[in-house]
Amino acid sequence: MIRRRCVASFALVLLSCAGSADTPKAPEVSGATPPTQTVDAGASALCKSEVIALPPEFAPGLPTGQETIWFAPGMFQPEANDYFMYQFVLRFDAPQEIATANLQAVLLGYYEGLMTAVAEGKNREHAAGATVVEVQASANTFASMLCGTSACPESVQFFEASIVTIDEFATGEPLSLHVVLAATPNMVAAHVVPKGAWNAARPTLSLPCLVSRP
Repeated sequence: MIRRRCVASFALVLLSCAGSADTPKAPEVSGATPPTQTVDAGASALCKSEVIALPPEFAPGLPTGQETIWFAPGMFQPEANDYFMYQFVLRFDAPQEIATANLQAVLLGYYEGLMTAVAEGKNREHAAGATVVEVQASANTFASMLCGTSACPESVQFFEASIVTIDEFATGEPLSLHVVLAATPNMVAAHVVPKGAWNAARPTLSLPCLVSRP
């Protein structure tokens, strides 16, 4: 049984992003490195961020390592332009094989486990099979994509993923996501946006807030 406390810290950061429709006050981050990414005009707040150990309790099948996450201010405000937009970087202790099947397994384990645990915390059930993930290699190189606070290594391979799940955090309704992945044997960086916000001709690969080190 997945215990509710396994997503307490993650949910706290996520829900704090949705606590107000106003632009959140930038948290104090000591030793922050100014980001090089492009942000929306007028962006002044730092993205809310979190660092967690891998594997998280809700997804025990993931490799060991560390995850850093950055959330857009409107992450859990369904009416916001930046609803469910965020970035994360998984860094693994040991090299992993880069393959669509492996990336698909990582994303499925993560999202299915996360949404199941959040639903349990709200006394409801995340239906079996409600989360579906498809990953394919991408012909795009996404040269403007950042892997966290720095440029992606030249050796990355790019993939695109489609995730269909239930937004157990905010709406309880079906949610379709488009994910761009930059992968090396020791890292997977992901930029996540709702499928309706994805523009293949002009991909949005940066958040409407300043990404800095947590």
